[in-house]
Amino acid sequence: MHGLEGLKSTHRIELVPYSSIKFETFGKRHGADVPETRKSTLSAGLDAKVGLTSNITLDASILPDFGQVESDPSVMNLSTVETFLEERRPLFLEGQDIFQFPLIEDQIFYSRRIGQAPGLRPAGLVSSMPESTTLLGAVKVSGRTADGWSIGILNGVTDQETAVVNRNGMDSTVAVEPQTNYLVSRIQKDLRGGDTVVGGILTRVDRQLNTDELRAAKPVSATVAGLDLMHYWNDREYFLQCVALQSEVQGDERAIGSLQLAPTRYFQRPIDGRSDFDPARDSLSGSGLFIKGGKGSKGKWRYHEELLIKTPGLEYNDLGYLSVTDRVQQQSYVSYNVKEPSAWFRSYTHELSNNNAWTTHGEFLHSNLELASNLDLSNKWEIYSDIVYTGEGYNPSTLRGGPMMRVPSNLYAGVFLSTDEAKPVFARAHWYESNSSNDAFSSRNVAFKLSYRPVSSLLLSAEVASIHEKDMLRQINMTGPDGSPGWFVSHLEGKALSYSLRVQWIIHPELRLQYYGNPFGSTVRHSNIRRVVNPLASSYDARLGPTLNPSFGNGTYYFDENRDGTVDFWLPDPDGNTSSFRSNLVLKWEYRRGSMLYLVWSQQRDDGSNLATDDPSDALAHLQGIAPNNQFMVKMTYWFSM
Repeated sequence: MHGLEGLKSTHRIELVPYSSIKFETFGKRHGADVPETRKSTLSAGLDAKVGLTSNITLDASILPDFGQVESDPSVMNLSTVETFLEERRPLFLEGQDIFQFPLIEDQIFYSRRIGQAPGLRPAGLVSSMPESTTLLGAVKVSGRTADGWSIGILNGVTDQETAVVNRNGMDSTVAVEPQTNYLVSRIQKDLRGGDTVVGGILTRVDRQLNTDELRAAKPVSATVAGLDLMHYWNDREYFLQCVALQSEVQGDERAIGSLQLAPTRYFQRPIDGRSDFDPARDSLSGSGLFIKGGKGSKGKWRYHEELLIKTPGLEYNDLGYLSVTDRVQQQSYVSYNVKEPSAWFRSYTHELSNNNAWTTHGEFLHSNLELASNLDLSNKWEIYSDIVYTGEGYNPSTLRGGPMMRVPSNLYAGVFLSTDEAKPVFARAHWYESNSSNDAFSSRNVAFKLSYRPVSSLLLSAEVASIHEKDMLRQINMTGPDGSPGWFVSHLEGKALSYSLRVQWIIHPELRLQYYGNPFGSTVRHSNIRRVVNPLASSYDARLGPTLNPSFGNGTYYFDENRDGTVDFWLPDPDGNTSSFRSNLVLKWEYRRGSMLYLVWSQQRDDGSNLATDDPSDALAHLQGIAPNNQFMVKMTYWFSM
């Protein structure tokens, strides 16, 4: 090219200040002496983007507001593993791939921790509780250099949050979340033209714990450091991946004690007559190792081996997502891949894998065999099927802190189907079912989504999902005079019904309307409570004692196990129904390039009660009688570029 003279370089500086006004109404809660209240809030903040180099960008945000972001869906979670929430906030979505760190099942950096709901639930009648923590500001530097370095640094600070609590007839303000600093640093380097990639990650959480309640509930600091390696050879046909982790959490003995007792580790579980729980600990440390290697490309056959080790003290939930610790998992995997199109298929893959698991103490847990198939049809439909058989094994979490329990074999099967999304009408459906021998456990999850695009500017989607779960071995906590009556399980039955409606209408290239609505109802029922008499017995019936017959009064079940006329232990009624409705209506107008005006109406209805029916559709109908919380917001941004 010739004649390009006098061109000016740009500094790539963008400033987007915003201001918003929020008007909220809070409906009167069922069974609470808290009247309907109203609140208005005026907010302002700033987003900035600065090009440090041609490939590295600094993003900064002061008091960011996410009022226009779609609400999280309601779910029924009866497990000990917390629900994983999808990130929807633009500040954390952009450039999120740079911060990813490979590890099976978990995430070392889980951005939803920043600004999450307060973690402390104070005693007393709570009349005002923040739904999330306020993000005071965040700075992110991310990008890739010309010589193969990928860099990501994120630092965010959230404010202290308080709740209004009524204790002994007096209202008081209680801190429920401390001021916290979150730091994530991720770096990678490409070598050998990208055939070898080495990297590392460091996360750090520091909290200002200025009350005794906060010191008892939260660690003061948490650090995680990790190294990762991906190496390819033979023109990327074969690969080797290695990941190593180390974590350390420090804090008050009570906070560290809670971590030891948490469902991710259950240090109180008796092993050979003793437990690993130490109430005097003021720190917790652990490590993790992940190795994966095999044939990943070329030809129709692929295979690899995996080894995952997580020590009991590993902890990165302060800024990550950790499902469980104290695991040694080995997996063998082989797949058959066809990429050449035919009359019926564009491509298809069949996968066979075997997974074996132990605790780090050497206790065998389970072995399973999985067969999965993914079919990409010539009409652009996709079908995915999955079958997993898990043999009889042992579960250290069934009794939730109690001894190891022998559990029956299980068969899981699932099918997912999606049609061509380029068509005006397209659909998705899935069906998952799991059943254990001896009818110990069963679960069915069915969902169907239908979308219709009558014109290119309008998309309508509706989804219905149903869950039905039964568990004959659901641990239940009893209270007795001696405080330690033993281990008990109940027959738990949970049902949930959820509907979702989405509308996306591009009225004009600069004017868009979005709606999301999610009514949800669930019910949980317990019955047939039995004592665990021999958790490791080979016979299923020998593991449990006879069904207990309680009496009921004042919302409590009373048990006289030895029938001597004296109550041995008691249980507050564990049954209940949950109803909720969440919706967002957002009108977005780009009134000038890069500058937005948002009009937002959000509504939320939540209620927990014990209805006379166990039908989740009745819990949904109960929503009509729940006073809503409404939020109306007008938000304006203005884009400057220099």
